[in-house]
Amino acid sequence: MKKQLLLIFIFALTLSFISADYLGTFKVNEPMEITNYCNSGSCTYITLESIEYPNKTISYINMNMTKVGQTYNYSFTPTSLGTYYFVSCGDSTIDICDKDSFFVNFGGEEIPTSIMIILLIFFCLLFVGYYSLNGKINYDKWYDSISNKYQHRNFVKFVLSAIGYNFIKNKFSNYYFLGFPIIIILTDLILTYNINSLNILAENLIFVYSLGIIVVAITFIGLFQELIVKLIKDASDNSWGLNDK
Repeated sequence: MKKQLLLIFIFALTLSFISADYLGTFKVNEPMEITNYCNSGSCTYITLESIEYPNKTISYINMNMTKVGQTYNYSFTPTSLGTYYFVSCGDSTIDICDKDSFFVNFGGEEIPTSIMIILLIFFCLLFVGYYSLNGKINYDKWYDSISNKYQHRNFVKFVLSAIGYNFIKNKFSNYYFLGFPIIIILTDLILTYNINSLNILAENLIFVYSLGIIVVAITFIGLFQELIVKLIKDASDNSWGLNDK
């Protein structure tokens, strides 16, 4: 029994010779350094053996990491969201390997799960609130208010009111912009908890939503232009001071 305990102790001791632990959170598609170091101070090399991607694909690197003091680095650019694992081996007294990890998301910052859940609830409530509020707004009355600002030639208030009117009334754009942070937060939660069955779905949804920004921007600009033309036409038809001298 004593021999077994001694072997376990020796094994645990050797595991501490090379250590990197959890590296932290990094930004997708931006260069970062996979870092390891030799605790015992007697390493002559550390080799990066492999990198396991979030989709469980393993890339076998088998390259020596660059030594800076007692720190060993390997330049890497993550292209997928989620948790990465890497295996490195060195010659600290005896050859030994360990497996460490790092996380990749959109911002490169580690957000506590509690904060993410609070933000998710906030944007969901905002989404529901907008849906509820939209049905209570009298758009005809609001439009008349904007027209009156044009009649009195208060162009600053007119433009600001027109932008606000168009933004609130454009349901498609609002549902999109309110839904986007919800999708991002859900994706981060899925990747944080490594829910593999939903990883691909979440990443594809983010990709489609990102492309949709262009469509939404064009739609918003088009509707805003139509609103301005309509306001000017109505003002001209009613001679709201436009032809007064």
